Amino acid sequence: MGAAAWADLAAHEPTGPPVVEGPGQGRNRVHDPRDGPTVQRRAQAATAGDMRLGTSPSARVMGLACLLVACGREDAAFELAAPPVAVAPVEVVDLVDRIEATGQLIARDQARIAAEIAGRITEILADEGSAVEMGAAVLRIDPERRELELANVQARRVEAQATLRERERELRRIHQLHKRQVASRAQLDQAQTELELARALERRRGTAGCRRTSAARRERERTL
Repeated sequence: MGAAAWADLAAHEPTGPPVVEGPGQGRNRVHDPRDGPTVQRRAQAATAGDMRLGTSPSARVMGLACLLVACGREDAAFELAAPPVAVAPVEVVDLVDRIEATGQLIARDQARIAAEIAGRITEILADEGSAVEMGAAVLRIDPERRELELANVQARRVEAQATLRERERELRRIHQLHKRQVASRAQLDQAQTELELARALERRRGTAGCRRTSAARRERERTL
């Protein structure tokens, strides 16, 4: 500013009581009515700027009050949005303890099934894993082999019986010759020994044949 402007401002200094225009930035802005137009314009511009920025104490108080009211409304809305609560009477129940795991199941008792006779299996009567009763048939075996064995046992028994009859006839013949003194005593003793051997063979084959025949018949009944 020049010297003339400073002189003009000094000439217009207020001599009476100041007039309060309004609040602004924490202090009261005052001017004298006798101020010049430049000072008045500056004061009005400052006051308008303070009002636009909202930095007056009253504006700050109003903003704080609005903020508190908004927070109170949000709290009330949050309380109203709480989920409903259901009330049920107390009951005593049994809790089942369950454990889920992956493992291998091993039986404590194991049974191994095997056929008493050898042969070709013609039919399976029980499925794997199914329950069967004691003594029940689980498969059938071709009876052809058992029938052949049974026929062989019977043939050997018949052969032993035929040998025994032949030795008996031979002993009778040697005995007659020995009476006529045609056969020696040694020949008679030999014929007697052979007869005893034939009898023992017939008894052995007869007993074994009976056992094998009975067993073969039972096995045949099982396989049929």
